[in-house]
Amino acid sequence: MAEANVEPSQEIFDSIVKGLEQMDGIPKGSYTVLLNDNIIDKKSANGPESNTLECSVSDYVVKN
Repeated sequence: MAEANVEPSQEIFDSIVKGLEQMDGIPKGSYTVLLNDNIIDKKSANGPESNTLECSVSDYVVKN
């Protein structure tokens, strides 16, 4: 997220997933989408996972 102290947006997340599902020309595969707030650990390049929105494991975005 662009602003500090803002929870991940479900609307933005859904837009990203829909865009990925509609993309042509990307390799076939199962894609994981994660959306965090804007807090990033500079050492690990990861954000806290307590409020992450994700599309993974059982609900991958699959491109055939």
